[in-house]
Amino acid sequence: MKTSKQLKEERALISAKIDELSKVENPTDAQVSELRDALKNEENLTNSIETALEFEKREAAKAAEVRANAGVAGGKNNSGEEKELRKFSLSKLIAGVEGSPESRSIDTGFECEVLGITKDTRSFKLSEQLLNAIMPEKRTMTAAGATAGGNFIPTEKIGFFDALFAATVLDSLGVQRLTGLSANTDLTGFTASVVSAFANGETGTQTPTDPTTAARELRPKLLYAATNISRRLLIQTNPSIDQFVMQNIMRSMAVKLEQAVINGGGSTEPTGILSSGIASVAMGANGGAPTYPKILELIQTVLTNDGANVNRMFLANPKVVAKLKQTELDTGSGAFIMGYNGLFGSQMGVIDGYNVAVTSNVPSNLSKGNTTGVCSALIFGDFANVVVGQFGQIEVIVDPYTSARTGTIEYTVNQFVDSTVLQPLALGAIADLTTT
Repeated sequence: MKTSKQLKEERALISAKIDELSKVENPTDAQVSELRDALKNEENLTNSIETALEFEKREAAKAAEVRANAGVAGGKNNSGEEKELRKFSLSKLIAGVEGSPESRSIDTGFECEVLGITKDTRSFKLSEQLLNAIMPEKRTMTAAGATAGGNFIPTEKIGFFDALFAATVLDSLGVQRLTGLSANTDLTGFTASVVSAFANGETGTQTPTDPTTAARELRPKLLYAATNISRRLLIQTNPSIDQFVMQNIMRSMAVKLEQAVINGGGSTEPTGILSSGIASVAMGANGGAPTYPKILELIQTVLTNDGANVNRMFLANPKVVAKLKQTELDTGSGAFIMGYNGLFGSQMGVIDGYNVAVTSNVPSNLSKGNTTGVCSALIFGDFANVVVGQFGQIEVIVDPYTSARTGTIEYTVNQFVDSTVLQPLALGAIADLTTT
């Protein structure tokens, strides 16, 4: 479900379009029809915004309850409680349970109270509320200087920069997320409806038909990340290091999950959108460069399958976007499939009026015929049909024994996830685009 902020942004774009169309003195029939559709969409979005606000209010209340159960008194989302929770130190907790004689003197009472564990616990779980509270904080780190005279000059470690990651865009597309699952989960519905027909005359025989039902499965699949943290690093740095490591791990896992949701192969990982039986439009036997007619064919195919008035979007990688900004709608027209800088009245970040989400998580190494390992995908449709499920909470396991002789502590984060597509034909893709 899209957030109220996302819906308000969409409504602002439509409102701007309405203002533009209303200023036309002698509108064509097409412009009148477009204005009528825009007014209807604006009304629908207003209703959706009200629903989203009510849902967000409900989720905020649930989050407050979770915080209360996590050891934060009162369960209210105020600055004092957030400040208190930020005292939580993962590195201190790890050092306190590592098993050495020195670890017994480390006070981890606050951390154990928040997680509801004892000091002897080797495995614990972190809630999303706790992660949100501790990850953003970044403290200054210091170290000694260089040799010779430089030893008198201290060096400050200021701030923190993370590794580079692909953009994660699933939430902006309106993908549904189910959290707190435990048992195997089936999402059930209809894949074909009851067939309506006119009777053959006043007393003609009426033939009943039944809808076709289906179940979309969510089964827990292990997504993990593991690293070794040296005991010396834990001793010589302040508690910021645990937040930096956790932030890096969570971003890495989010990217890996999104890659699987888009193009996962199934079995031990989710079956991705591209492998879920969605509609397909091909450029050719060996793939080919994108053309406007083929993109219109993709849009037509999806809209023919799914005629509901929903918010559809495109999903592309940067290579496809760059190619579309250089590909003319029609030879010699000077207008491009994906406009930029407002040329020819074009809107930035849209294709044929549909918004485009961009991430390198969309594959660019696909093959078609003799074209091997260089094809890209362009996906279009209603991404609300994509559901991502998370089973249980995120689990953190501290192992001070396996790598004890190397002076490191093995640090593993586990979560169980899966994804499915409810109505595959509500989405479609061109998966053999060449961009060079």
